[in-house]
Amino acid sequence: MTRHTTAEIADLLRSWASGMYTYEAAAELLIRFNHGRLLAGPWVEWDDGCRRYWFNTDLVRHSAYLSSGECRVLMIAAAISSDTSTVSLSDAVPGLDRDALALVLAAIAYAGGSHDHSEWTFDDDGKPLGHQRLSSLFPWPEVAA
Repeated sequence: MTRHTTAEIADLLRSWASGMYTYEAAAELLIRFNHGRLLAGPWVEWDDGCRRYWFNTDLVRHSAYLSSGECRVLMIAAAISSDTSTVSLSDAVPGLDRDALALVLAAIAYAGGSHDHSEWTFDDDGKPLGHQRLSSLFPWPEVAA
């Protein structure tokens, strides 16, 4: 059986998610929430053939041992990365603490591509100057050391 540190799991999960905003957002949510506790669940699976971890949203139903806040974040991460997963935001969001809510907002902004948006800039005469990259609508919060 392959054993990895939390940091290694995070890196390998990011590698799996790379290139698809919804997967990247869900992976970051799992990684950043509660010091990576959600990385230890059965939904983060090791693929020996590809030598990577991936987020199996079909297994989030095996989360009975988590706190209600952890379940909420896990379900939201699954909903962000899967078109087969459903979550009632009216149930999930009100139970989140401030830190979890900030991560969820950042994940949604990231999944929507707000970190990659740009807009045209113009001079005083209205002549286009080019594109200016915009910052994320809600950037990822700094991770406490």
